[in-house]
Amino acid sequence: MSRFKVVVTDQVFPDVELERGLLAEIDASLEVADGSLDDALARGRDADALLNTYLPLDANVFAQLERCRIVARYGIGVDNVDLTAAQQAGVVVTNVPTTAWTRSPPTPWRCCSRCCGACRRATPRCAAAAGASTGCGR
Repeated sequence: MSRFKVVVTDQVFPDVELERGLLAEIDASLEVADGSLDDALARGRDADALLNTYLPLDANVFAQLERCRIVARYGIGVDNVDLTAAQQAGVVVTNVPTTAWTRSPPTPWRCCSRCCGACRRATPRCAAAAGASTGCGR
């Protein structure tokens, strides 16, 4: 059994092998939900981190996440994430501000690296620095 659990709530890429490899380096398992809210919650309820594309994450979702410390968005915005609810739940929200519509290795790498930091219980100062450098969560 892995030390950490990361769930992809929804995604548009053909596979998640790059993410799986990156997360394996910190002993994190990766599960992929089918893109529905029900499946994302079923898989993500005990996850340490979520990788998210388009699925809306609101106060109801955050209230059901028992261990989540970070939501890392694959995209440039956070419009689909209720930032107030995330903050109240103690969940850091990040994004990849320089992503493009094509899948390039930096996009999943940046997304996963933020998950890795949170899974490793990065200090609040580190989380704040990540937010400040990307504009995430504002």
